[in-house]
Amino acid sequence: MIIYYEQKSQSYPLTQEILRKFPHTEKVAIHHYKNLFDKTIDYPTEPCILLAKQEKISILKTPDNYGYPGTSFFFKPSLNCVFDCNYCYLKGSFKNHFPVIFVNYEEMQTEIAQTIDQERKN
Repeated sequence: MIIYYEQKSQSYPLTQEILRKFPHTEKVAIHHYKNLFDKTIDYPTEPCILLAKQEKISILKTPDNYGYPGTSFFFKPSLNCVFDCNYCYLKGSFKNHFPVIFVNYEEMQTEIAQTIDQERKN
């Protein structure tokens, strides 16, 4: 297995924790995780994980009549799925199947708190 990590994600505690938990795994610093999704790049086919910083944290409203009554939101702490289910309709939706874990959770939590505060003011 290979762990690719964005250079800008290296200082985050989650990145450091994951890298420590896999001491014998090959680790490769990359500029941007999306480069590994480019079909023109010959990327490895062995299992890997990508650790990245989510640049624009999107807290999005759910569609009307979705979930619980009232206003609901969602966000993505990862991209692609860590599971490999044979029946999944999402297979093939992305250019590769590598899971991307966004490591800047604290920034996501701040954005969520700000969104909640804004909603309470409305």
